Amino acid sequence: MDWKNEVFKNTASETNAFVSMFGGSDKVEYYAQMDYTDASGLYKYPDQGDWNSQLRYSKANIRTNVDFQVTKTTRVKTDILAIFMETNGVPNVNSNDAWWHLFKVPALAFPIKTQGGVWGGSQTYGDFNLVAKSRGAGFTKSHQRQIWADITLEQDLDFILKNLKFYAGGSYDNASNMIENRTKGYQYGWNYYDAAGALQEAVMGTVEDKLTFNNWIDFQWRIGTVNTGLKYETKVGVEDFFAANFNYNMKSEIRDGRSNTWYRENFNLALHYDYAQKLIADIVLAANGSNRSYPAKWAFSPTFGFGWIFVNEPEASFLNYGKLRFSGGSQHTDYVPQAGLWLAAWNNSHGQFWYGNNFTSSWGAFLTQFPTTDFMQETANKANLGLDLRIANCLDFTVDAFYQQRRNILVSAGSLNSDVVGIQSSYDDRGRVASYGVEAGIRFAKLFDNGFNVYFNANASLAKSRILEWIENPAYPNLSVIGSPADANRGLVALGFFKDQADIDNSPLQEFGQVKVGDTKYKDVNGDNVINENDVVAMDYGYAFPALNGGVTLGVEFKGLGINATFQGATMQTKNLLADEGDGVRYVWSGALSDNRNLTREYYDNCFDIAGDKALYPRLSTSNVANNVQHSTIWFRNVSWLKLRDCELYYRLPASLLRSIRISDAKVFVQGQNLLSFGNIGFMDAENLGTGYPVMKAVNMGLSVVF
Repeated sequence: MDWKNEVFKNTASETNAFVSMFGGSDKVEYYAQMDYTDASGLYKYPDQGDWNSQLRYSKANIRTNVDFQVTKTTRVKTDILAIFMETNGVPNVNSNDAWWHLFKVPALAFPIKTQGGVWGGSQTYGDFNLVAKSRGAGFTKSHQRQIWADITLEQDLDFILKNLKFYAGGSYDNASNMIENRTKGYQYGWNYYDAAGALQEAVMGTVEDKLTFNNWIDFQWRIGTVNTGLKYETKVGVEDFFAANFNYNMKSEIRDGRSNTWYRENFNLALHYDYAQKLIADIVLAANGSNRSYPAKWAFSPTFGFGWIFVNEPEASFLNYGKLRFSGGSQHTDYVPQAGLWLAAWNNSHGQFWYGNNFTSSWGAFLTQFPTTDFMQETANKANLGLDLRIANCLDFTVDAFYQQRRNILVSAGSLNSDVVGIQSSYDDRGRVASYGVEAGIRFAKLFDNGFNVYFNANASLAKSRILEWIENPAYPNLSVIGSPADANRGLVALGFFKDQADIDNSPLQEFGQVKVGDTKYKDVNGDNVINENDVVAMDYGYAFPALNGGVTLGVEFKGLGINATFQGATMQTKNLLADEGDGVRYVWSGALSDNRNLTREYYDNCFDIAGDKALYPRLSTSNVANNVQHSTIWFRNVSWLKLRDCELYYRLPASLLRSIRISDAKVFVQGQNLLSFGNIGFMDAENLGTGYPVMKAVNMGLSVVF
């Protein structure tokens, strides 16, 4: 059974529409915009008459901005954004789960339906018939609504001091998401032969003719702010310029869950000085308060920036502009690893205790975690050095080097105390991590006399991190996290696979179960002649983000006909073929390559049984082999990829034609996304290495008109 062909199509559709309007007078100006996106998924035959279980995503944004000139000295700005989002799909099976089960369920596990007409299933796989679930279980919807509104009043105070302004404003943001399920049960079964050789059918489940409805609030939050301050700017002499801004901001943020109501206050003083458009200085002094990190409520965050424009000659034939800049300072975050960590954690059901002559019993309460009450807010000390150049009025070059050291990171203090205590230790602010790197960009743009227009833009960034201090008590040096990337995976070093029994006998003992020929052979990193969890090491790169990222955008246009393209790539990132991602997307062989699960051609062709000395993976097995599924360099891969992210071919209609019909600009275009992809993981998308919903190639055609 080709489950993929039975359940999924090869193409899906997406519709986009956008319209905006603006105008007004010297008293009132307005801008309005509405855009709508509707995307449909890959399920085959989702329409069952009473319901449709097709994957679907629809979103509408409505924005209105209105600016009022109330008096000559008073201005009011209002901004409102409304967002409406809805999704549709199969209940209890999200899109990632569906694709994962294509890897899990073998082609011969069971038929779509039995001879008796019920949905196919089995004792091994239960009712996970993806055709049945996508067509016979009903549908689920989500309804998300958001409102983002703010208003600002600005008043000139020239009667006090020329160019002094007062401003005040507020905002209210709100979001909620409701889930709506309409589900029905169905029967599934399998055929078998009894002892007499007669064909029998086992039937499980229940038949439900009507959809059962239920709904709940998935999440909701609301945020309110109050903002007020004074702005002042003036010229000092002929060429100097000075500006200052004092601001007070108060924010209330209420989210689901206990200890998720946060209040923040910020006082900021920003000073700017520009000397003859050559020397620039900025200083920001901020005092930030938050109850999220209670009792460490307040922090002082000073930052500064200096710039030197050493060349500013637009008419020069070679170097037109040059700027050297430096910035630095301290910033704080109120992030804590656990909401309400200043409170002791208790559990009220710790067994029974007995008392009295009648042996009366009652449930007991016990402390599960000590409170954390003595710490400082996490602090980031940052520095940045940059250079900007413009050459021949067509070539721009920029480069930045940065360094950041985060201190006072809250780390579990469990390693400081013996487990005999029996209570989880609190946190301590002993963590320290350094981040550093360089970013560079180059841009070329030129319009030639014959109307030929060409541009090129490239950028790259290299960013690394290193743990400088942590709470740990490693038994061996290789177990220390000090010096490794902050998000490094850790695992065993694989030396290959056991070739014969002599190879097993002459190797250190591996304590993950009995090993056989074809099983993974690991390195004894700590030299104790035993292979276990004490032999893990940090991988070369982190797993969360690639260390090296880059992109290139290029385009040409001549007489209205143009083409542009954007390439994006990344490397220096370690991913694990066995692990589950945080969002539930399973990697290629999550779950041990056993338990009667499906087998990919990639694994079969490169396993020890087939590939021998050239094997990339351990031997085949019908049962779980704990030794072979340890996190190791067999499964960790340093991924690299390059993609043609966007491409557009267009024709811009002649201006002479458009003027006659009062149109400012119009173009016909064909756009494509993700049309080409290259990577070092041949069997799967290296950027999205997993069995989740695939990244789709897309082609759009349209007409853009500006009145």
